[in-house]
Parts: sequence; structure tokens; C-alpha cells
Amino acid sequence: MIEAAGGRVPVTGHLGRTWASEAAEAGINCLEHVHATCYQDVARPEDRHTREGGNGGMPNYWTWLNEGWARADLDAPHVQQFIALLVEREVALSPTTVLITNGIATTESMHEPGMRYLPRKMGTRIEERNERMRRMREAAEQAGRPMPSRDPDTGARARAQEMEFLRRFHAAGGRLAPSTDCGSHTGLVPGFSLLHELEVLVEAGIGTSDVLQAATRVAAEVLWRGDELGTLEVGKRADLLVLDGDPLADIAAIRTASTVVKDGVAHQAGELLASVPAAAEAAGGGA
Repeated sequence: MIEAAGGRVPVTGHLGRTWASEAAEAGINCLEHVHATCYQDVARPEDRHTREGGNGGMPNYWTWLNEGWARADLDAPHVQQFIALLVEREVALSPTTVLITNGIATTESMHEPGMRYLPRKMGTRIEERNERMRRMREAAEQAGRPMPSRDPDTGARARAQEMEFLRRFHAAGGRLAPSTDCGSHTGLVPGFSLLHELEVLVEAGIGTSDVLQAATRVAAEVLWRGDELGTLEVGKRADLLVLDGDPLADIAAIRTASTVVKDGVAHQAGELLASVPAAAEAAGGGA
């Protein structure tokens, strides 16, 4: 894939059989999902899965990863070498940390205030997913192979380890591009999930200014769109938020947008939010 792209566009990946370090050596530009894609290069050797045993290759894979992350030794030479490789090769990391908090390791994203604006079609998908899981668990129990449940303590340790890994990656000079995976993961609300992503990265110990730049300038650079997006400069697209608070003093201020400027046109944030339920009804069940 990297060779086929031929440097015309950046290449990123949610990896399975290929390790992140192998992809970095091959010239990949970005990695998706710290929880899964970076796992093989961070976990203890005895906790790694086979190449065929990744996503879809073992039952309860996503919560299974929690145990390996919880036991990982971030001071181990192979972890330090992995971080150094990513920095040296300028491989960005699109971590989707908010995804980790949406039931994989912990559940705080499930209580996101923005859930009230979840598009109806996404809500339907959540109900369908929950029903599928219920049937899968029921079938597994009837077959005498009950599916293991997520352990909250293990999930909390895994989350803390992943946040510390990201902090170390950033401190070493690595480029983070905040991300959410909300398009494919049903329980994450477009827009609001990114706000929570930034809050989690600040919680991880990354400076607030650096997190805000990661979501703007750095993200644009990772997409090779830095000449068009990401900073307030003459000649770039005039998309911006006007906040009623100072996010450098408190990252929660990113939730105080009063005005949204899109393509040079100003919109009142309150009016946009108030229109969401009506928009969902007019669309026949999808916002």
C-alpha cells in the first residue's frame, strides 16, 4: 500500500498482522489507534498475540488488550526503541484515546453530555449492536463458553498506561493528531467526541497549548494540508471557533463555543445546537 501510494498521499493504518514498528520501517506516515495498532510493540513478549490472532482473530479481542496494556513495562528497552523509531521516522500517531474510554477500557465517554445530540441513525446502530452482543453472550453461555466481561480495574490500569505512553511519545518529539473513530464506532458523537479527546490528552499530562496545536496545526500537517488548514493565516480557510473561555487556563473551555465560522460565514453555536433535533426529524431519522 505504501509503495502504491508512491508518496502522492499520506498513508495511515489500523494495523493487524503488521506490527507498527514494521510499518514505520516501511515508510508509513501515521498509525491509527494506540490501543490496538501499537499493542505488539509495547506489550511484554509473553502477552503478544499471533499475527493471525488480532482484531477478529480472537474472542473479546478489544477488551483482551486491556490485560496486556495493564501489565506493560513502559521502561522496557523495546518500548523506548519503538518510541524512538516513530520519532526518527516522523510517524504520527492518531491515538483515538476517546475510543478507549467508550467501553473498551473505561466507560466515561458513554456519559458524554453531547450524547443528547447523537444522530438518530447512530442511536439505532447502538441498539442493534447491544442486541447482537446480548445474543452472542447468550449463545456463548448456552455453549458452555461464557464471554469474559471487561474488568474495571484492569481497564483503568490499561487506560493509565496508554495515556502515559502517549505522554512519553509526545515528550520525545512525536506528533499526535487527536482523533475519535466516531464514524465507525457507534457510541461516539461527532464533534463532541473530539472535545473529550482533547480533554483526555490534557489529563494525560500533555500541555494544553500542545494539545490545541495538535488538533489544528499538527493535524493539518499530518494530512499534508498544512498550506490550507490548521492555523490562522492570510490565504488559509477561515474556519474557526470563538470561545467564551480560555482553554489554556482550563481545557473545558473548548466546550464554550459561542460562534462557529465556516468558510468565512459566522453561525451562532446555540442556534446550530437547537436545530439538531429538528434536523433529525426532517431527515427522516438521521441528522
